[in-house]
Amino acid sequence: MAVLDRGGGADYGARGLRGLSGRRIRSGFSCGDQMNDSAQDDTKSDPDTGRPQVDLSERRSRLNRMLDDRREAEEAVAARSKSSTSGYAQAMKISSEFIAGIVVGGGIGWVLDQWLETRPFGLIVFLLLGFAAGVLNVLRSAGYVAEPDAKLRADKSDDGRSE
Repeated sequence: MAVLDRGGGADYGARGLRGLSGRRIRSGFSCGDQMNDSAQDDTKSDPDTGRPQVDLSERRSRLNRMLDDRREAEEAVAARSKSSTSGYAQAMKISSEFIAGIVVGGGIGWVLDQWLETRPFGLIVFLLLGFAAGVLNVLRSAGYVAEPDAKLRADKSDDGRSE
């Protein structure tokens, strides 16, 4: 904390950099100054071999590999979370379609029983029909049974006639 509390806010920055007010900005870190000096010394002492560029190229390629690995790991985590979320959404959709079929069938049976005064028979028959409709909706959502209009479209395209 002592490093950050030294001087005002305008006194932080690289050596020789001037702020908006024109005052010299002072760096509070000595290791950054040493790194800048050593990098400058390497380029000045050995300009013919190009050794610092090779070292920088190696460091840059190593950094790119590390960034690519990190990006792939983040994409894998995102794909896993997305697949679990989409799986949850699919489960909610399928279960709600199944329950809706049973509720609608039971409702129609109950209304018919009240209207026609045939107490248990309408409810039983339409509950079973609602259950069958719910199972059919689940199979359609899962892709095991084709949609009825998709079959009609496939039949029309097989005939060779245009719509």
